[in-house]
Amino acid sequence: MRQSPGPWLVRVDDVEGRVRGGGTLLDEEHVLTCAHVLDPDAGAVVRARGGDGGIKAAVRDLVPPSDEGHRGDVAVLRLAAPVEGAPRVRLRRKWTVDEVVRSFGFREGAEAGGLTAFGRLSGYDLYGERVEIIPRDAKGPVIERGFSGAAALNAAGEVCGVVVSVVTDLRDASWMIGVDALLRHLPWLREYLVVDDSVNDRRFRVPTAGRSDPDTPLKRALAEWIGDDSAGGVVVVSGAEAATAVAELVGPALPAYRARVSQRERDGGLPFGSVDAALDATGRTTAEMSAAIATALGLRADGGRGLIHALEALGPPVTVVVNSVDAAADPAELCERVLWPIAVRSPLLRVRLLLGFGGEPWSRFADALVTGP
Repeated sequence: MRQSPGPWLVRVDDVEGRVRGGGTLLDEEHVLTCAHVLDPDAGAVVRARGGDGGIKAAVRDLVPPSDEGHRGDVAVLRLAAPVEGAPRVRLRRKWTVDEVVRSFGFREGAEAGGLTAFGRLSGYDLYGERVEIIPRDAKGPVIERGFSGAAALNAAGEVCGVVVSVVTDLRDASWMIGVDALLRHLPWLREYLVVDDSVNDRRFRVPTAGRSDPDTPLKRALAEWIGDDSAGGVVVVSGAEAATAVAELVGPALPAYRARVSQRERDGGLPFGSVDAALDATGRTTAEMSAAIATALGLRADGGRGLIHALEALGPPVTVVVNSVDAAADPAELCERVLWPIAVRSPLLRVRLLLGFGGEPWSRFADALVTGP
């Protein structure tokens, strides 16, 4: 069956027929929206764009907004009957500052047919869950009342977030819940993630023989560090066993590698889609590694300095893994020109950098070392 280039967008009504906001079909049976547009006890009625009737829906998962109003406020509805032919949604973690997104909502006067508004992504608030959306221009429609729960879509029709607060007389920007935050609240949404093939370094694709214990203190510590809410930082491991542990931990997060190992080994690794760039430096030049990191993150960069500038414009926190650093064509140059500049700026760049060394690590990384030979 031919699928639409983007997800199917919906209107969410209460059971008495009043318009509450927008939403997005995750698949034929589930709708992603905001918690505050729903009555969790009464359920809702979902109307697909262009559809004649409505489908009753019950709340499957609901994370109410926090008292401060800056966390939570996400919900998933389960439909009483499937919407046949609806494509599977694609959730995108990565975005860049000034990237244009569009949203389809139901402001006053446009409840029947809906309305599309455009905005530019600006940056995170202090809580790391909300992403500011500035109106693209002063003349066009803006994301306002009636858009809550609607998806913010990039040019490829991928969901970058869910609109949670809107333009009012008191403020001239709206906000979305970023996909990173959605995943923290509802981890099962990872199955809808877009995971670029570019993260699949060939060296991570083929499982090695004689695999180690999937549950070790080192792997648990690394997984906890990657999965926490910190914006950025650096961790270094060294030694043959540690480098193997990094490969085995990261591999299950990558689709091609994940497909080649057992369920037990998948369970012992990082969650699918939790790593944005996973690369092995063996035999690679500094220029090749800089280009490979940029490609994996979907960035345009020319050399080490260009990579830093590109990372500064990248929106959400990203996780970058570089294994076998000391097996690169020129390890010292790679560290000096590429890895160290990222490391010292990692909190500001919102980059989590995990580095594996088969032997002793480069001297400046000693303070970040968590295990050694």
